[in-house]
Amino acid sequence: MLNGEGGFTNGPYYVPASTNLALPLNQWTRSPANQFDANGNFLFASPRATNALKSFYSLQLPAAR
Repeated sequence: MLNGEGGFTNGPYYVPASTNLALPLNQWTRSPANQFDANGNFLFASPRATNALKSFYSLQLPAAR
């Protein structure tokens, strides 16, 4: 589980994930869009298989327009 605060109210965020930390971020698998809550908080949970390798995660916000 990942959680945090300070995001944009109801704004989108993504959580890229990889089992290889050395891969460039653009090669990580990005989750579908998630949404910060009305207070700018987020909670992201990723189910983990019992035979899964270690996974690494990042928080990604959309580019400003």
